[in-house]
Amino acid sequence: MPVCCACVISRGFIGFVARPSRQVRIRTNFGFLYSFVGRTAFLLFVASICLCAQTASGYFMFAVTFINASVNCLVLATHPAFKKGGQLSPFDDPTKVR
Repeated sequence: MPVCCACVISRGFIGFVARPSRQVRIRTNFGFLYSFVGRTAFLLFVASICLCAQTASGYFMFAVTFINASVNCLVLATHPAFKKGGQLSPFDDPTKVR
């Protein structure tokens, strides 16, 4: 069951990244993916679902997804644009131009 959930969530994430013509609907339902913090939290959630599978491939995918989320978090913590007085907020939508 956890593997099926991870597959469905991954398909939604791929749809988000591919930006099909239904972008307004996707933005309405999955708007949290358009912020840096929301994306990091989503990746940690998917990693926890992979861990629930309790198989070798589940543990491997947990490790890969957790590393991806950790690198995303590291970028948020160290990039100058996200520091105080920088151009971006971790909660900003990177697809919107100011």
